[in-house]
Amino acid sequence: MTVTRHGMTAADRAAMTSLRAALAANPIAITRASSPLYGPTRETPPIQVHVGTAEILLDDSLRLGASGRIDVHAWEGMTHGFPSSIGIFEAARSAHDLIAAFLRTQFAT
Repeated sequence: MTVTRHGMTAADRAAMTSLRAALAANPIAITRASSPLYGPTRETPPIQVHVGTAEILLDDSLRLGASGRIDVHAWEGMTHGFPSSIGIFEAARSAHDLIAAFLRTQFAT
């Protein structure tokens, strides 16, 4: 199932509410181990993120990109996991081209 900002099911909402309550009860749970947003990006290898503008992880992805070390590509109207839909979405093919170029650059050394 694809989860988007505008298409969450009632079960998804209940799960997110439960998760938020658990994290609010134990703010220490939000650590480097639980989210890359809270860890130092200088220690990570080069990362490229492809995120749809209609996906729940858009804001987190953009925050990761704000570090300057992580390359984020936001794709208009795409949902979570859209690069796996190559042959269906032209954006998926374009994302694969960018991923391939990124990997060629990273492994060129």
